[in-house]
Amino acid sequence: MRTPPSLFTAAHDRLAASGVRTPRLLYADATHTHLPADAAVVEDMTGGSLEDALARDPREAPRLMDRMAELLATLHSHTGPRFGKVAVVDQGGSSHGVSCEQRVTDGALRCLAEAARREPRAAAAPRVWTRCACVCTACRCTSAWSRAR
Repeated sequence: MRTPPSLFTAAHDRLAASGVRTPRLLYADATHTHLPADAAVVEDMTGGSLEDALARDPREAPRLMDRMAELLATLHSHTGPRFGKVAVVDQGGSSHGVSCEQRVTDGALRCLAEAARREPRAAAAPRVWTRCACVCTACRCTSAWSRAR
């Protein structure tokens, strides 16, 4: 019986197959043979971040952003049968949540709620909470936070 791929290796393989430059996977072990957790070693890609490149030479921004748009278009053209982690979906399962937008919105709202809990000025900023409610409505958010507001 073949061991199913780990969440990391399945996502890595799918990303590499899409044609987007992906760090090479040098070692992967999901058996916990050498460490008490899944382990992966990937290629170190030099060159810095997009933010660094833009700061270094702002005149390169149009070319860099065009390249970023091409990469995102490539990724967007590779979709699965439903939302979720590649290995889970490929095995017929489904991830928690109904959409990427929902997951991002839920995470952002949790962060805002935590900020409001820690900082009274954030909790008292009605414009922030009104804006969040609009975002929830726009993405058809069903988080407990949006229903409670």
